[in-house]
Amino acid sequence: MARYRVFYLKDRQIPAYRESTPRPQPYHLRPSDYEEGPEIEAPSPYAVWKTIEETEIPNARKMVVGDVLQLDPSSILIMNFWGFDEAKWQESDPGGGRPGEEPASASQKPSGAVSEEMETTAK
Repeated sequence: MARYRVFYLKDRQIPAYRESTPRPQPYHLRPSDYEEGPEIEAPSPYAVWKTIEETEIPNARKMVVGDVLQLDPSSILIMNFWGFDEAKWQESDPGGGRPGEEPASASQKPSGAVSEEMETTAK
């Protein structure tokens, strides 16, 4: 079985993500928009979702649209209304690196971040 790391979309970003239109894959994710969650061993992403729904796991909350599962640095899935889609962490993020890493330089500019599009859509 695989070990998936869960990353939860921060509460302030959830409404904007839910209202945004689907985009071409892979989704480009801004790491600073996420909080690291638990690591769960399961045979598939859907089994992770079901485990979180049915089991009390420390540091876990039910997954919502916009949350992320990471199998390894190159295998990242974002939860959408219809299932899971391919995603990747944005290489440069002025708000921080990958979840759990040191922030990147403020002089670096994000390119095509999901959160930038969400902020525009939410206005």
